[in-house]
Amino acid sequence: MEKIPILKPILLHIQLSIFYRIHNRVQYLFLFQVLS
Repeated sequence: MEKIPILKPILLHIQLSIFYRIHNRVQYLFLFQVLS
């Protein structure tokens, strides 16, 4: 049970980094379409 508190933030961090990457790509695509 001691490993769970250590793993939780790591999993959260991975999920957040993936989310931000996808979000950034969507934003860039949106900007590109608006500008062109």
